[in-house]
Formats: sequence, structure tokens, C-alpha cells
Amino acid sequence: MSKKILFVCYGDSNSPKAWSNVPFLFSENLKMQGYELLRVDLSPSTKYETLWNKYPGRILSRFFPNHQYEFIKTPIARILAYKKIKKVVKNNPDLYFVILLTFDFYNKFNNTPSLLFHDWSYDMVILDRLKRKPYFFEKWFIKYQHEAFNNSELVVSLFKDAQKIISERHGKQVHHLGSNVVNDINFNKPTVQEILNKKKNSEQLLLIGSMKYLLGARKLVEAVRILQKDFPNLTLNIINIPKDRLLLQDTDRNIICYEYLDKGDPEQNIQYYDLITNAKILVNPSEIWAAYSSTIECMFYYTPIIIKPYEAFALDYGKKNDFGIYLQNTEVNDIVDSIRTILMMNDDGYTKLCLRAHELVKDQTWESYTKKVIELMNNVVNKN
Repeated sequence: MSKKILFVCYGDSNSPKAWSNVPFLFSENLKMQGYELLRVDLSPSTKYETLWNKYPGRILSRFFPNHQYEFIKTPIARILAYKKIKKVVKNNPDLYFVILLTFDFYNKFNNTPSLLFHDWSYDMVILDRLKRKPYFFEKWFIKYQHEAFNNSELVVSLFKDAQKIISERHGKQVHHLGSNVVNDINFNKPTVQEILNKKKNSEQLLLIGSMKYLLGARKLVEAVRILQKDFPNLTLNIINIPKDRLLLQDTDRNIICYEYLDKGDPEQNIQYYDLITNAKILVNPSEIWAAYSSTIECMFYYTPIIIKPYEAFALDYGKKNDFGIYLQNTEVNDIVDSIRTILMMNDDGYTKLCLRAHELVKDQTWESYTKKVIELMNNVVNKN
């Protein structure tokens, strides 16, 4: 039986930079299980994207606020992407499976089965995250994605709520493999005791984000200003949100911003995991979604968390939070009270939160997750 897999994603799957490290970790673990990977990067050319953003994209944005129709959703991008996929499929008739880390494509060129692996569908972004009706051109892509789902042998979502919604809306069996997965790429893991000692003595808060979490980050900055009156050494570290967007004041101190940290770069890797290891609490007071992937990675490193319990997270880790605090709302006072509660805990109480956070995610490794994916693929192949 062939052990050759076509592994398709946006970005270079040899690099941790692509999609929250997922393609890198997934592909590395497939290799460890003995598979040979043929990699295809679907990233569109910068020239086409720039032209799209400059002309059609700009016009659409003017008339259709917050539309989700980037160049990669266009028929031109689809033709170019399928051209890349077709070339490898036709040159490798002995492929075992085509794994696509997107819900946007499937193998339409021969009988090699397709596995679509991603988080949520395009219609979920619009209907459930943005809470609006799709624009007419977005409906085109929803219809197309429906076709991709229904022409694939396997569809796997990282999230339970997405599994349910995609199944219902698209009439397709979607798999959720019982848990999410921790994207850990630490080259220099400290011992448990070292981590716990650092956290116990720490006065550092951490937010790992992107511009999607800007409003939550600004609220956290306000909360830290209030807390610093009672905790003068309290520090807030923010990864991947530009300093100039945080509305910082000249009087602000101990609020430190880091650019995107690439875990594939040894120095930046050390910096990233130092920040997680030394974090007393991970705080992301965003309203609808709070960086799931980095949250569970921090939990893996024994970090209590303060977030709003959005559905995808609460489904996986429960509506009761005994590993941090769930925010009832994202008002600044509620954020202040929640952080203060954890900072004021005695050592035993705090350590209990740390241990519980780790306990919930410790088995969610890429090795065990990949084995579950392989089992699904084997079932499909053996049926045929």
C-alpha cells in the first residue's frame, strides 16, 4: 500500500509560520508515522492579491462593509490553485490520500480520496461570527464550498460547534476527533517545577493575539493601569498587536509589545516560550472569540486563563472554569476584578489552577491526533 500523501495548504507546511503552526506540526507527525509527503502551497501570487485589493477589493469594501471575499475566494484563484493540485495528482497515480488544510478544494482529478481539514466553514464566519447575512457574491463561495464538502471522502473540523453546524447546513458527515490539539514547538522545555516556580513568583500578564483582538487588548491595558496602583510591578506582555494601535499614554509603564514571534526561529522561539513560562495569567478579554490555539498552548504550560467562555471553548473545556476565570462580560471592571482575584490567591490555590489547566490539555498532542486522522483514512481506503 502506498504511503504517499499530497499535503495541501496555504503557506509553506515546512515552516511553523503557516496557520498557527498547524500544517508544520501535522505534516511532521505524518512523516513520523512513515508517510511520504508531497507538499503544495496554495498561496496566491502577491501580484494578483495586490491588484485585487487595489481595485475590485477596494470597490467591494466601499459598498459591502466587512465583506469576506478576498482574492483567494475568486474563481481565478480557484483555477490557479486547482492547476497546482492537478499537476501533482497526475504525476503521482499511486497517492494514498490527498489532505487539504482548507475547506475550499477537493481532489477532482482521479479516485484518490480527499480529506478536508480546517476549523470552520465560510458561512460560519459570516452567519455565526459576524452575525449578518451573506452578500450575493459571498453566497457564490458558500455554494462552491458546499460542493467541496460533498465531493470529499472525509471532512474533519477542529471544533465541536463547527462539526455540528457544517453537518446540518451542508448535509455532510463531519468528524471531530474528541479534542483540539496543542501547537507546542518548544526546543528547550523547562521542568514542571521550574515552570510552577516561575509562575508563582511572577507578576506578568500575557495576551497573545492579532488585530482581531485589538478592542480586548485596549480594555486589558485600561485594566492594568487600574491594577498597577495596588500591584506596582505588574507587567503586561502583548504579542502580535502593534504598540501604536493600543492607545498607550506617556504615563504607561510595564506594557511591552512584541511583534509576531516565529517559533521556527530559535531566538524568537526562546522569547515566545519564556513569555508563556513566566506568565502569571493569560488574559484575552475579547467578546466573540479569544485565540483558541494560543489559549490551550498556554494551558499546556500551566497557565491559568481569563477569557469570555465562547461556545467552541466551553464545549471542549466545560462551562465551569476551575483553571482560571470566565469573564461574565468584557467590561474593564470585570477584567480588573478577575485578574485581582487570581493575583491575591495563596500559593496553593494558584498552583491548583495551574495544574488543572495543564491536566485538561496534556493529552492533546499532535502525535495522538495524527494517529486518529490516519485511522479515519485507513477506514476509507479499506472500504474501497
